[in-house]
Amino acid sequence: MHLPWPQNSISRSIRFLVGFDNAKKVYSCVGDPDQRITFTSKEDIGRALAELSILSMSRLTVPDFVTLCGFTASFKEIKDAAARELGDIKLQSQSLVEYKREIEASLKIGEGKHPEVYVR
Repeated sequence: MHLPWPQNSISRSIRFLVGFDNAKKVYSCVGDPDQRITFTSKEDIGRALAELSILSMSRLTVPDFVTLCGFTASFKEIKDAAARELGDIKLQSQSLVEYKREIEASLKIGEGKHPEVYVR
């Protein structure tokens, strides 16, 4: 069995590093803000691993590959949900092509940032 590796962890993503700045009430994304993204929490992973462990101990078949998905939402949907609690939130979007050019240029001149900056 292969252990699941979430693409986006909720606890990692709802922070400024990945475009969610609750303090300034600004959410920033690269590309279409309506593009949906899958998020998986640590709790989702823990529950799934517990269930898979129980299955394996009871001698039932456990799949070789497991895919976990906590929930799927777009930046716009997340902004709308957060706005109900936080008030008005500005949603800004940057062209994916433009963002890629900026990253490539910064890497060429040796100003590359930490990898998590590029997740957005």
